[in-house]
Amino acid sequence: DNGLRPYVSDPAALLRTDYLSPHGWMVGNTTGLELLAKWPDRAWEEWLMEPRVRRGRQCVYPEVSRTYTNASSTGSGSVHSYMGSWHNGTTGYGGNQSEHHPPMVLNHHMHHWQHEDISYLQAATYQEQLRSRLATARNVSAEELHAIDWRQETSGVKIQYSDLGHFTEIVRHFFPGVSHEAKAGVLPASYQGVVALRYHHTVHLYLVPRA
Repeated sequence: DNGLRPYVSDPAALLRTDYLSPHGWMVGNTTGLELLAKWPDRAWEEWLMEPRVRRGRQCVYPEVSRTYTNASSTGSGSVHSYMGSWHNGTTGYGGNQSEHHPPMVLNHHMHHWQHEDISYLQAATYQEQLRSRLATARNVSAEELHAIDWRQETSGVKIQYSDLGHFTEIVRHFFPGVSHEAKAGVLPASYQGVVALRYHHTVHLYLVPRA
């Protein structure tokens, strides 16, 4: 959902999210059969995020996208798998690429996941690692971003938001293209309310709900 050029960097990075994105996913057989048995005729994206349907399930997604959407004249999009480089055409974030949004980054590395240690994605481990990163990340305001020497940032930064309206205001002004349309109160690509981005391609930046 947020796989745009300024906000992603590492094609080998995987993240957890509470948001079930409509932009292409895989599920196990048991979950798939459960969902297909009651799949709605319309508005399935909203239906999938209803608490009674999601049931606390989470997704794992790559930092650098492996799919893109292709919007039609009716506004609905089809999802395509892609192995390529930068994509600057009409397809990208949310369908047609807006001139106000950076281009979508699409993966061009063949990655052999079977050789990777991805145990960090286990729920307890992931949560603890994120908590540790947030504890060391420097707290800044969005207005301070332009004054930061990003070459000196090694522990990442975090920006706090008070509610969904405040989150929307921040991303519209400072992070063009970052999705802010929550479903059932869950923001796209968020994990326990935290949205993780890259800034200046390498620095970890977290949008964090204010405690």
